Amino acid sequence: EVTWTFLDDGELLATNDFNPYFPELFYEDPKAVAAYEQKLQALADQGYTITTVDKYVEAIEDKVTPAAPPPLLDGTWQPSSTTGVKRWLGGGGLFKIQERDNHVRTVGAQAHRELVAAETIAEHAGLEARAKLDAAWRMLFLGQVTDATGINPFRGEIEYGIAHMAEAMRLAREVINEAKTALSLKSVLIDPTQGPMEGGDDGLRGQASEAPIEVVVSGGDRTVRQRWEKVGQGHHRLQIDFGPGEYDIISVTFPGKLEPTFEVGLALADDTPVAVSRDAFTFEQFHFALPTGYLGLGDGRFVIKDMGHVHLAATVQRDSGDVVFEDQTVPVEDNVRWVFHTVEASAAGAAALAARINVDRSLLR
Repeated sequence: EVTWTFLDDGELLATNDFNPYFPELFYEDPKAVAAYEQKLQALADQGYTITTVDKYVEAIEDKVTPAAPPPLLDGTWQPSSTTGVKRWLGGGGLFKIQERDNHVRTVGAQAHRELVAAETIAEHAGLEARAKLDAAWRMLFLGQVTDATGINPFRGEIEYGIAHMAEAMRLAREVINEAKTALSLKSVLIDPTQGPMEGGDDGLRGQASEAPIEVVVSGGDRTVRQRWEKVGQGHHRLQIDFGPGEYDIISVTFPGKLEPTFEVGLALADDTPVAVSRDAFTFEQFHFALPTGYLGLGDGRFVIKDMGHVHLAATVQRDSGDVVFEDQTVPVEDNVRWVFHTVEASAAGAAALAARINVDRSLLR
């Protein structure tokens, strides 16, 4: 026989379930702790043994047949109150006026690009920069703490994330400059897949073109400008600029074709597109983090977010092929630029292009 004694954030037990967002009142409640101790003692007196999850599994594994788990999509605990990963990638919380979800996450993406480039050129130059690079990676990992954008981040948590990731970027650029000096280069294109080379560009800008699809941009009272470029056959780049305004929620909707499945990149499976069945949805919409940026729109078309400019959750509908990116945390005084790519390709081709844009980005330094 098994009983569970407590299931929630641990600090709530010791404070008698008091809300931690009221720090002046959020203190240990000795009576609550004593009551829990009495509860455990009563169970022990009945013959229960207080144990750990791994020991529990070990005790029952030869007595039950495990059920096959459902497909694991991106998600969070408390999805009903957090709206899934969107709470960390564009969803506003209790202190929405302080939040900067897209700013925090794009700075992290930019810092990651700089670090990958720094690793590449340092190795090519034979530069002894391991200690500095390790310090930069540590700063990046600390800055990527989830509390910088959710559940309800306050200003100190937001600034913690930005400061640590900015320091990671500074250290990476310092290494890049030292390597350029060692190589006697004034300008260098650093391609993580091929190494540094003189001249050139990342090949991700094109010529002004007509829109291949009609997106719907919402900016309230803000001025909104769209610029489409053709980068290659079936490959376009979209730049959306929002001016300042009183409206603090902005979004873009990419039209899609409603198909039984759509393909997406999930966490820890960067190079392997996953086909998700809409019939398996027990919900009307779901939010995907897109860790490398790509998502299928149907009919062989994909949207890829340039995470150095926009790193928001993608909202997928069960009954529609449309995909929405929304930021509810935009300061009213800010100018905002989002960049997306659309590509007609196979899922593997879209995954490869997303990696080129967001994982192994070539940088001109």
